[in-house]
Amino acid sequence: GYPFATSLEYWIQNEEAFVLKIRVPEFLREDPRTLKVQQDGQLVQWKLLEGFLAFEIPARGARQAQPAIQLDFRMEPVTKNSPEGSTVRLGPLLMALDLEEHRALVRQHPYGAADWDTS
Repeated sequence: GYPFATSLEYWIQNEEAFVLKIRVPEFLREDPRTLKVQQDGQLVQWKLLEGFLAFEIPARGARQAQPAIQLDFRMEPVTKNSPEGSTVRLGPLLMALDLEEHRALVRQHPYGAADWDTS
């Protein structure tokens, strides 16, 4: 599932109608073509209201044969370079290398306390 998969499904069973609000992550707000929204199996046009999608959910009895709301989206890798290094993001995920840690004692204090430089 999310954040590793690119699809979300909301299966809803309710006795009364209500409004469902789903917060859209920042990375999906940048390009509207990356997000496809279906309500009751039908593709719908969507718009954000203060960062949320809002859906009128009618009363439903027994479990439906399909999800009430389905979101499908694409995640493209985004790289950013700076003097300190480079980062790669895939949607909400920050990719990282498992780097070996190096520790060096900077200053020894009384009572066994110390300052360490960890890099």
